[in-house]
This record gives sequence, C-alpha cells and structure tokens, in this order.
Amino acid sequence: MARASLDEQKVTGLMKVIKDLWHGGVPLSSTNLAFAVATGLCIQGVIFVIVISAQHAGAFVAVVTGAAVAGFGHQLFMLGVIWRGASKCGRPICRNLTKTAVVLGIFSISSAMADLAKPTTFNYETLRTKSAIVNTHLLQSR
Repeated sequence: MARASLDEQKVTGLMKVIKDLWHGGVPLSSTNLAFAVATGLCIQGVIFVIVISAQHAGAFVAVVTGAAVAGFGHQLFMLGVIWRGASKCGRPICRNLTKTAVVLGIFSISSAMADLAKPTTFNYETLRTKSAIVNTHLLQSR
C-alpha cells in the first residue's frame, strides 16, 4: 500500500515538472542548463550504453534507430519548452535571442535529418560491417 503511494507521488511529481516546464513555470536558465543540456547528456549516455550492448546486427540497427528517435523527441520537446519559457522572459533582448536560437536549432535538426536521409550519407552496408565488428569483439570479450 505504501509502495503504491510512493510510486504515485513520483509519477505526480514528474508530471508536475513536465507541466511546469511546458507552461514556462521554470526559469529560462534552469530550463536551458538543467533540462536541455544535463538531461540531454544523460539520455545520450544511456542510449550510448544501450547501443554498445546491442549484440545482433538487426538489434543494433533497431537500437540506433530508436536512439535517434528518442534524441529527436527530446530535442523537439526542449525546443518547445525553451520557446515557451522565452515568451515569459521579461527582457526583450533575452526573449529575442532565445527565440532566434530555437529557430536556428530547428534548422540544424532538420538539416541533420536531411543529411541522414541521403542514400550516399547513410550506408547500410557500412553499418552492417561496423556492427559485425562490434559484435565480434563483444563475443570475444566474454
């Protein structure tokens, strides 16, 4: 009974943080540093560990795809949060510079996604070869 209550409190607390972020209730500096940078680095670290531990070529490709989607989702969410937080910023120069950075971030993400979509840039055979090498080394290290 107490365990369920504790879990409910954690979920409620997490949802409150997400709502506060989305509604601009968190100061812009905290939003940028704590949630965009630190959380992004933690997510990328976890994704890196998962990618390294993938043991089959098919699983490796699926994990890399999942990692790209998770990273992309976090980036889009944080760009929205930063935009909304900038709207509540009192200083016009801070608001304008932050919104300019968000627009440039969106262009940067779309440019990176366009580069991934090019067949000459993303070579599946190279990915298969690299994943086979990683898998071989992982199996030898056991």
